[in-house]
Amino acid sequence: MSDHTLPRHWSREPWPWILMALPASAVVAGFVTLWLAIQSDNSMVVDDYYKEGKAINQRIARDARASELGLGAQVSLRDGRLGVALTGALTEPLAAVSVRFVHVAHAQHDREVMALAAPDGRLVFDGGLDLVPGRYRVHLEPPARDWRLVSEVFEAAGSTALQLSVRAAEMARYRVGDPK
Repeated sequence: MSDHTLPRHWSREPWPWILMALPASAVVAGFVTLWLAIQSDNSMVVDDYYKEGKAINQRIARDARASELGLGAQVSLRDGRLGVALTGALTEPLAAVSVRFVHVAHAQHDREVMALAAPDGRLVFDGGLDLVPGRYRVHLEPPARDWRLVSEVFEAAGSTALQLSVRAAEMARYRVGDPK
């Protein structure tokens, strides 16, 4: 008597499944990538470069104006209370100043508040500033937006004291009217 065994069905063999798993995983990864692309916010992408270039020139002019006035500021943040002390050649004391906390990576974490003049000459905001922990820059501007001061990047955690000044090295690079 001869022993004839029937071959196993292909679905019971491991190699077809192993070979099909590689293309199947690529298809699944493609759908996951598509879903992430649709769901995520592209806040770092600029679609109007001409408009952005004009805005950069305006920022440079405001930095130059702050340099001409010799402006500086001390900004302190403690328990959601913000204090700003301005120094420099301002013609009259400011009644208010815009203080913008710009998160370096996520625009949805940016915060802007208006600090108002206190009797002691400082500008304060007592509204309970809630910053998500992370790295920020502080932008300080008057309501007329004719000058601005920008801080270096700092880590927002607990109490913070910052010194804002016009950065001379950057102003030397961006002098209006100077050939490069």
